[in-house]
Amino acid sequence: MLDGVKVPKEFEPVFKKAEEYVSKYFSERRENPSEGTIEIFGQRYIFVRAAAMSVEFFDIIKSLYGDKGEREAMAIARSLLYDIAHAIGIADAREFHRRMDLKDPIEKLSAGPLHFSHSGWAFVDIFPESRPTPDEEYYLIYDHPYSFESDAWIKAGRHAEFPVCVMNAGYSSGWCEESFGVPLVATEILCRAEGDDCCRFVMAHPSKIEKYIREYVKKKPELGRRIKNYEIPGFFSRKKAEEELRKNEEKFRNLAEEITDGVIVTVDHETRWINKAYCEIFGYEKQELLGKGPEFFLLPEEVPGIKRIVEDMLAGIEVPATYEALARRKDGEIIVIEFSGKAITYEGKKATQVVIRDVTKRKRDEEKLIMLRNLVDESNDALFVIDIEEGRFLDANMKACKNLGYSREELRGMNVRDVEVILPDQPSWEEHVKQLSEYGQLIIEGKHRRKGGTTFPVEASVSLISHQGRDFIVAVARDITERKRAEEAIRKSEERWRSLVENAPNIIIIQDREGTILFINRTVPGLSVEDTLGSKVYEYIPTEYHKLVRETTEKVFETGESGQYEIAGVGPHGRTSWYHTQLGPIMQDGEVVAVTLITTDVTERKRGERELVRVMKAVEGASDAIAMADPAGDHIYQNKAFSELFEYQTTEELD
Repeated sequence: MLDGVKVPKEFEPVFKKAEEYVSKYFSERRENPSEGTIEIFGQRYIFVRAAAMSVEFFDIIKSLYGDKGEREAMAIARSLLYDIAHAIGIADAREFHRRMDLKDPIEKLSAGPLHFSHSGWAFVDIFPESRPTPDEEYYLIYDHPYSFESDAWIKAGRHAEFPVCVMNAGYSSGWCEESFGVPLVATEILCRAEGDDCCRFVMAHPSKIEKYIREYVKKKPELGRRIKNYEIPGFFSRKKAEEELRKNEEKFRNLAEEITDGVIVTVDHETRWINKAYCEIFGYEKQELLGKGPEFFLLPEEVPGIKRIVEDMLAGIEVPATYEALARRKDGEIIVIEFSGKAITYEGKKATQVVIRDVTKRKRDEEKLIMLRNLVDESNDALFVIDIEEGRFLDANMKACKNLGYSREELRGMNVRDVEVILPDQPSWEEHVKQLSEYGQLIIEGKHRRKGGTTFPVEASVSLISHQGRDFIVAVARDITERKRAEEAIRKSEERWRSLVENAPNIIIIQDREGTILFINRTVPGLSVEDTLGSKVYEYIPTEYHKLVRETTEKVFETGESGQYEIAGVGPHGRTSWYHTQLGPIMQDGEVVAVTLITTDVTERKRGERELVRVMKAVEGASDAIAMADPAGDHIYQNKAFSELFEYQTTEELD
């Protein structure tokens, strides 16, 4: 049976051993008033009246700091008492661990509550649900039934408005922090000086203590009304904060001077401090900007809005995380700047610290990206950006959305196998990626499934790209429904006219709307049917005729009516020949799906026409009088010399 502490049963053997040592420790006590010393086990101790370190200490601090108000004075008192007790707890623990040669954290803990009770602080009752572990999950819940601090308030007939057992919390957390090697804090959640039945404490890692208190209150709802006035202490927090502030102030100034973003501190809308980058953004020297308000560099229409944001910031009203405005540099250039700021205290006054970034180039780049996005969205082909691992759509253009019937947001939540019929599962996708990784680019024919469940054929050009160390797949898919219809129409009618076509003296071509040659019966010498199939008609037509051919072909597709053109083109063995082409529509389901071109080589006719023109020019310019008549004897032509000789100016006069 333990006398000085109450602990869960599994800890009793360890605490029993510690009790024997601590009891022996306190039994060796020597007092010598002539020397003013009290020694226990060779260690000098001092007695301090309990009330002087509790209720009376609070009263003295309250009188010393009366100008700061009672609330602030009580906070100062609590901070001082906690910090002192925490330090004493660490020091006592360290000495006892050394004397007892303790290594295990639980053994190190065990001497603390016993030393605590023997030295008059309080009795300790550790609850079974405690989990004292040497990590951030440490959790201790315990009572101090006879805390010297709450006793002092009660005996003084005083009722506290806050938990008063601050030193109890500080000492116990200091001892346990030294024992377990992790930062620990303790706070009193119930206090007899406030009228509660006990003085109860929770000890934990600073990052977890709030969570554990909430969990405890949830388990004990009947205590919820009472557990509301606790405070989470920080060890020497004020001193540490001031020291850290002094250490970091110069570091901050150096850092602020070197960062590429502009930093400005303003008081009453006037510039009090700026860094080098801020000056560079606006092209001024520092002395030119200090003391100036926002109207010095902002465009006039921007000033009221920025001032309003600053005033809201100072008033604690929520403002946008970032905001943009137009400003003018010293050289007159208009730039776009981005702000983000917060309220601070500067030289004892309310101030704002604002980070400013010149985003002019970014805005221009964004405009270019918008233009690029618009160009991509206007494309006649569907475009997809795909995650290589999962096959998930990362982005798609408007044509892709229109073809499939999904919104861009819907597609971003979908996978390739939701759309592509020939890649129905993950293994097929992985095989596809494997081939793509090997070749870098693939052109495949697939079948896409619309939102409504219908499908349509596509030809997709699939490429593997890398961006910022990450691999993506970019797929450009073209709806080839029309081409497939044309191919089907050709297949159905092929047998009926193949013999005729193959033996025809003309070159007969079938092309789709893009000019792709789907069929050709023969070619000029020097070209083969195999090389020509799949190529574009325009590859064999001089550039100056492209417009004529394109317009004539498009008219046939649009109207379903025949057309014709006569152009020069590639002839036998690469020589230029003249061709007359008759165009006719190929219809399927009431639509023009392809065009037939019947091309006749008219090179000899063109030569004859040129020769006739040459002869006629020679006859007209001859010095001899020449006239022609038809078989009936009617006069049909006379040259200039004939007219001059016989003084007949026209054929009609001669008749």
